[in-house]
Amino acid sequence: MVAIGGAIDHTAQYPLSVNLNKENYFVCYNNVYFPNTIYHPVPGDRITSDRHLNVVIKTGQATAYTFSTTSPTAVLFKAQNTTIQQFILEEDNILQKPGSTIDRVVKIPPEWVIDGVEIFNGSSSSNVKRLSPAIDAGYVTLSTTFTGATLHRFVDEEATLTAGYEVLVDTNNSSNDFYEREQQSLHE
Repeated sequence: MVAIGGAIDHTAQYPLSVNLNKENYFVCYNNVYFPNTIYHPVPGDRITSDRHLNVVIKTGQATAYTFSTTSPTAVLFKAQNTTIQQFILEEDNILQKPGSTIDRVVKIPPEWVIDGVEIFNGSSSSNVKRLSPAIDAGYVTLSTTFTGATLHRFVDEEATLTAGYEVLVDTNNSSNDFYEREQQSLHE
C-alpha cells in the first residue's frame, strides 16, 4: 500500500474510513517539496522512516500531492546501471511538459519500466491516454474522488492456489486488471 496523502489512522475521525498508519505501508509525499500539511500530515508512528519514499525531483507546481488526485498515473521502474539521483542530473533526461512553460517531466527509459497503471477521472469527458500501450494497454476509471471509492487489482485465483500466496492479475491492461469498490477498503 502506498499512501499519497494522509498516512494516518483516518478511522479516529471518520469511523467508516481506513487506517493508513500500518507497518509495511509506504508514504509517498515529502513535506519539503509538498508543504501542504492539510493533505498530508506527519505520517503515523507505525510507518517507519525507511518507508518514506523520497521525492528526488519536483517537476510541477503542486503544493500537496506527488500524484494527481483526480486522474493519477503511476509507473513502477528500477534504474539500471545508475541511480535515479544521477539520472536526473543529466539534462536530456528532463523535458518540458508539452503544453506547459513551467512543468517538466522525467524521461524514463522503457526498459526500466516494471509496470504501470493509468487512471481516468470518471467525472471528466476529456481524459487523454498518457501511457504507451507497452506500459498499460488500457486504463481504469475512478468514478469519483474523496467519497471512499477505491481501486483494487483482481486476484488471480489459479496462480494464487499454485503459488501458495496471493498473486494479482497483471495482463498489462488496467481495464482488465482493476475494479472499483464503492466502499473504501485497503484489501478484501
